Amino acid sequence: MTVARRVAAYVYGVWGVQLPDGVDKIEQDYLEGYLYRPDDAPRGRFDLAMVRADATIDIKEQRSNAELVMVEAASRVEGRAFFERDISAGGLGRYTPGVDFHTGEIVDVQLWGGGVSPCRSQR
Repeated sequence: MTVARRVAAYVYGVWGVQLPDGVDKIEQDYLEGYLYRPDDAPRGRFDLAMVRADATIDIKEQRSNAELVMVEAASRVEGRAFFERDISAGGLGRYTPGVDFHTGEIVDVQLWGGGVSPCRSQR
């Protein structure tokens, strides 16, 4: 099993603001943006990596996808655990793939010398 390290700690992007009719936007030499640090972001010396995800705010319709964009971007870069090798038939015990579990299902896996961990079935 491999635990992948988080590839980025911060999310940044451009605010795409849509103003209501009749309101003029002041032209600027720069883009307005944001920087988001999730609560569980690592705080080590080398944990300054970022991922970009632009968000839009529609003032006329009173809608924004900012929170969804930030949460999805943060979840894309978090560390994951996965198996590097297939579990052989002997390791499956009395279970049969396609009968007892199917692709995409979450199953418990007993680690040798460890406890039970959830794992998503890959085939």
